[in-house]
Amino acid sequence: MIKLATVFSGIGAVEHALNRMDIDTEIVFACDNGDIDIFSKKIDVDMDQIENELSVLKSIIDNMEFSEDDSYELQLLNMLQLAEGEYADLKEVLDNLNIENRISVIKNMLKNIIDSSDLNKSRLNLFNEFIDNLDSDKCSLIEKKLILLQVILKLINDFKRENSLDDLGKEDIEFNSRYDVDWGPISKSLKDMRDFLEDNKGRQIINRVRNLSQRVSQLYGKIDSLHHLNKLNQIEDYSEKKKYVDELYKGNEKRNKVKTSYMANYECSEEDFHWDVTFLDGTQYRNQVDLFVGGSPCQSFSTLGKKRGLSDTRGTLFYEYARLVDEVQPKVFIYENVRAVLSNDCGRTWEKMKEVFEQLGYNIFFTHEDKPSVLNALNYGIPQSRNRIFVVGFRSDLNLVKDYEFPESIPLEHHMKDFLIDNAPYGSFLPDKTLKFVDDVEKEEIDEKYFLSERIKKTIMSAGPDGLYGEPEIDREIALPLLSSMHKMHRAGTDNYVTTNGKIRRLTPRECLRLMGFSDNWKIVVSDTPMYQQAGNSIVVDVLINILSQIIESYPSLISDT
Repeated sequence: MIKLATVFSGIGAVEHALNRMDIDTEIVFACDNGDIDIFSKKIDVDMDQIENELSVLKSIIDNMEFSEDDSYELQLLNMLQLAEGEYADLKEVLDNLNIENRISVIKNMLKNIIDSSDLNKSRLNLFNEFIDNLDSDKCSLIEKKLILLQVILKLINDFKRENSLDDLGKEDIEFNSRYDVDWGPISKSLKDMRDFLEDNKGRQIINRVRNLSQRVSQLYGKIDSLHHLNKLNQIEDYSEKKKYVDELYKGNEKRNKVKTSYMANYECSEEDFHWDVTFLDGTQYRNQVDLFVGGSPCQSFSTLGKKRGLSDTRGTLFYEYARLVDEVQPKVFIYENVRAVLSNDCGRTWEKMKEVFEQLGYNIFFTHEDKPSVLNALNYGIPQSRNRIFVVGFRSDLNLVKDYEFPESIPLEHHMKDFLIDNAPYGSFLPDKTLKFVDDVEKEEIDEKYFLSERIKKTIMSAGPDGLYGEPEIDREIALPLLSSMHKMHRAGTDNYVTTNGKIRRLTPRECLRLMGFSDNWKIVVSDTPMYQQAGNSIVVDVLINILSQIIESYPSLISDT
């Protein structure tokens, strides 16, 4: 039996891997808040609000009490300085944006659409709000320029849902519109606005402001989390600490769809399922865990530059993972991240991670074929191009039979079509170490909701402006990486689409789970949207099976000692 613990547990990829390997498992603890953020403050994509919030945050941080050389203070100050720098850059960009008379033109376009169209209530309110803000004395010119870009982008997106952008600006064309918008009279002006948007990189500006608003929001979250962390540090009893955290999240239990899926498929007590990794005290589980598995978002921290190892990463979710390795002292750990972590901050992020892991008292393995250990799912039996980096650590007091080696690639025997309900109905995938394909299963029909309408098919099959979304392709042999946002149905150069009886459709949640290595005995207990999100966030089970097999080769006692 393996005593297992996970953070950012998701839908339990390693748990399912061990099940498929027929290895008994006891779950010591799991932790995942289902992306429910109760601490961050909502900040709009609004330059005026961001400016005001940055001023408030500076005052809050200046008045906070920190211990001498407190790394949390450095982290907050660093985040604030980066946000202030990005705001200053964006303000300069918008200052230099020459809009001429475009605000009056765009207002007239909006009024024309409102007067001549059958808009739904939400769209009507949005367009009226745009007009009010463009007229308002309360909005700075900087903010009005941003609003102008947002309006242009919104109108362009509405137009291209039913029409080809190649026709924008042409005369004597009958345009389509779900809201009965008469695009003809404004087509030429809208093309001019689109050219203005693209020439001035308006999309990038909007995205940068959106990202900045999220960073400012997260800074509020960091401050609030620190407040609660200080309170938790004054509580000695572990059960009382958990009660405190559970109370913070009270009322959000049904929103945590990740926990719903996890608890339906694995045996884990409520006492040992935790909401928030930041508040999880790992010392309560010290020396009780054989295998600890988790990952973290790709975050920079090298700008702190104090060369203090783990403390340098404080305030990031990587810190929380590494902290728990240090506190829990598992025999073995597996850490997973996206490949982009290698290039993040010019490689300094990855170097800091390696430095931290090596200081934790573990023998660390992070190279495969003399390169960083990036493993692709298609090399381990799953027809999905999905690269992830892995680090494996063995506690230094363990006697390994041999040094760990990452698994060698194996030939790919199946393509994406073999994983589809059309060709392998529900029940075909059995929980063996290598998924078995069986034929004696009754065929099933695909629900119509997964098929594309003629209206949305036009968008799905377009490459986007300047080929931004890749070359659209249906029925790929190797699936594109499954995204946590695939429920939004991106273009066919980004998401996966297949044909059934000559009709284009998206993948079903069960097919997505299969392409992540989950066999058909894994129970789906949530609706489609959270299921797509959970599948896209998971680790591929078959990659973990191969990693675990190599771990057991190097350290057979992981099973025999427990």
